[in-house]
Amino acid sequence: MPKLLVITSSYPNGMGEAFFEPELQALARRFDRVDILPMTAHVATSRRLPDTVQTLLPLLVGKAQDIRNVLRRPRPALQVVAELNGQGVGGRDLLNCARMRSALELRLPELKRNGYDMIYLYWGFPWSVMLPQLQPVAPCVQRFHASDFWGGSGGSTLRAGVTEYMNRPERMYFVSRAGQALVSSALPEALRDRLHVRYLGAADMGQIACRPFSEGLSIVSCAFVIERKRLDRIARVVRILSRSLPVTWTHIGGGSVAAIENLRDQAGSDAQVDFRGNVPHAEIAGVFRDLRPNLLMSMSNSEGLAINVLEAMSAGVPIVSTDVGGMGEAVTDKVGLLVEKGHFDDADALAARILREICEGGTLAKARPRVVWETRFNARNNAEIFADELIALCDDKNSQTD
Repeated sequence: MPKLLVITSSYPNGMGEAFFEPELQALARRFDRVDILPMTAHVATSRRLPDTVQTLLPLLVGKAQDIRNVLRRPRPALQVVAELNGQGVGGRDLLNCARMRSALELRLPELKRNGYDMIYLYWGFPWSVMLPQLQPVAPCVQRFHASDFWGGSGGSTLRAGVTEYMNRPERMYFVSRAGQALVSSALPEALRDRLHVRYLGAADMGQIACRPFSEGLSIVSCAFVIERKRLDRIARVVRILSRSLPVTWTHIGGGSVAAIENLRDQAGSDAQVDFRGNVPHAEIAGVFRDLRPNLLMSMSNSEGLAINVLEAMSAGVPIVSTDVGGMGEAVTDKVGLLVEKGHFDDADALAARILREICEGGTLAKARPRVVWETRFNARNNAEIFADELIALCDDKNSQTD
């Protein structure tokens, strides 16, 4: 069986990119060897890897050292600047692109010696800038999520520079049809058959016994406490809902003390508010079983397909989500409520809608999210299909060179 190189953001270092784990397990069963090249490694890993998987040293070692490498070997960085000239790429992105290209130049001899049959870039732009160097090493495929190709809030525009390298990968895989459609509209017709949708999905958290709506609302949310996650909108809805029935709001995800206290104030004193901070991914299923939430809210203004929503679906928890990115592909009437563009900030209308739909016969009362998860967003099933496709593509490319 052939060898695969996967380029990640930081996986397996730290706790990020947990949604890659099911895919890695499937890939490890099909490829004789899988090497992971993380872009960065800010913290040591505690995650176990399959026996056939090993981690290479991170590509970037630190901003100061990376910039020194750029200055010592300016040619790769200057090439990136020339390629992206006039495309509106910001200074910070240009610097990151230059760091990536220069750092990879130093590692190319190692990668060539390893003899890979395929290279899988787990993220889109700016990882794309490495494709001109990687293509001579092995055929490349690439996955796109959301912020790695979307430029504006809600996924309505393309990120500056992202289309420059889309003629390079053998295939490009998108986590949503909305993302595929946006990119397809910006590419020449000859490249469009390289674009494919392959859902990531979520691991099975196990069906839980959600609290009956007759007992009130137990709302959970999962996100970093940052502006684009719009947790203040959830707080406003919680304040309004708590005037009509008992409401408990539990939030999983860290942030500044000041931001969290501000959210508590906005939620009001009538609701019970519990900020859990960062919770290891492996423990989230246990938190759900203990809480027995009957609603998950996601009011972000930018998502691909939010993994926390898909995980809640696997537990059978109804969803209220903003209609951004590919969320409309997951949050159907069988799953919960989709908050349309133009209604994101109307907390009174959303609270009234939730109160209507938790009543007998309402959308939230009838929702069966786990059924949709089982058929479309089961991470293990989706990972097996994707891994089969990659190994078939790899075998096909190898047969062409024999």
